[in-house]
This record gives sequence, C-alpha cells and structure tokens, in this order.
Amino acid sequence: MDARYLREFQALADTGMVQPGSKPGHRDGWGLTTYRGESWRYLGREAISATDPASGYPAAVQTAEMERLGGIFIVHLRKKSIGAAKVENTHPFADRSWCLAHNGTIERYAREGMTDSETLLHDIVAEMTLGKPPALALAQVIERTRRARIYTSLTVLFSDGQNLWAVRQVRTPEIGPYYGIYYATADDHLIVSQEKTWDLPWKELGNGELLTVGGDLRPVVRTIGAVIA
Repeated sequence: MDARYLREFQALADTGMVQPGSKPGHRDGWGLTTYRGESWRYLGREAISATDPASGYPAAVQTAEMERLGGIFIVHLRKKSIGAAKVENTHPFADRSWCLAHNGTIERYAREGMTDSETLLHDIVAEMTLGKPPALALAQVIERTRRARIYTSLTVLFSDGQNLWAVRQVRTPEIGPYYGIYYATADDHLIVSQEKTWDLPWKELGNGELLTVGGDLRPVVRTIGAVIA
C-alpha cells in the first residue's frame, strides 16, 4: 500500500469539490478503515476535519504505513446533510464484514438513530441474509431506493474486504461532477475516487453503472439493470 495516496487525500477536507454555492471542503468528519481478519478495523474516525490540528488523520495514515497494511482501504471525508457531526454518523459505516461509504442525501429514509447512509448499509446487508450475492443485493437496494425515494445521489462504495463495488446513481446527472466517480490503476493499486486528485489514467463511471473490483484488480463495469436481470 502506498500511503502517499492516503496522505494527499487529506487536503480534500479543505479543498474538496462541493455543489455550486457551497464553500469548498468536507470538514464535518473523516473515517479511514481497512479489512483485517474477518472484520473492518477503523484506523481513525472523528467528527472533526481531517485537516484540523487536533485531527488523528496523520496518525492513522502512519499506522497503515508502519504496520505495512495492505488490501482494501476506504476513506471518507464528510460534508454532513442528515445527522449531526458526531462520530457515530461518520463514514465509512461497518457491519461485521461489510463496509459502506455514501455521498448524497435520501429524504425520509433514515431509521431512528441512524443516518440515511447507515440505513442504506443495513438494507443491503438484509438482502444478503436472504442469500443474494453482494452485487445483486446492492443493485436491488439502489434501484428500489431510486424508484421509491427522493434523493440527490446514491453514489456508494461497498466492500466485503475482498471485493469492492462502486455505484453511481444520480437523480440529476446534469448537476455537474460533484457526484461523479472515477477509477484508475496506479502500479499495483486500483483507486476509486470522487475526485481526480492524482495524475492517473482515470475512467468515469456512468450514471446507473456498477463497478466490481476483485483481487485481480480488474475492473468490471455493468449497468445496475444488467446486474438485476
């Protein structure tokens, strides 16, 4: 794992892309997690900006580097919409071997004591308890939510620690690149990001598409409809 990417990602807490009319940056919290053994391990998770002088973000990255951790990392910088700036509302959300980070707002969807994003994770996991494979459970929940709810974006990263899935589903695609999602290969890494932070051969995930990345790091893109069919 090249910790350079994690270190440089931190700056987006101050400069990260936002919707028109908003102040740049995502200062309402940060989380960094990786899969160890049979569950997700938070290297750090706070309800303050990753660039705050009191932030533990640099220490979290140092832990990843010193322990030579590899595999899948999910890092999220929060700009809150639903739910106060509290640690328990800070992405990524983990449920045993499952982890999710989400960008967007789903109206009248959050269960009591949860954000809309955490509710989304629980709904996906509930589908998998019925025996559905992860990609199908993810696609069905996204499609059902798209049809039944008012939302801005269902842009999601989802992982079981061995595989990574990314979905882009935006209610109004012409809103611009804020809800975009991109992926690129860098040496022996595959990076999925909402901003093209590094000079890499980025490819853009289309609206209504689902990306699957396994251990071979080979990206496979299908439409949500094709996954469900």
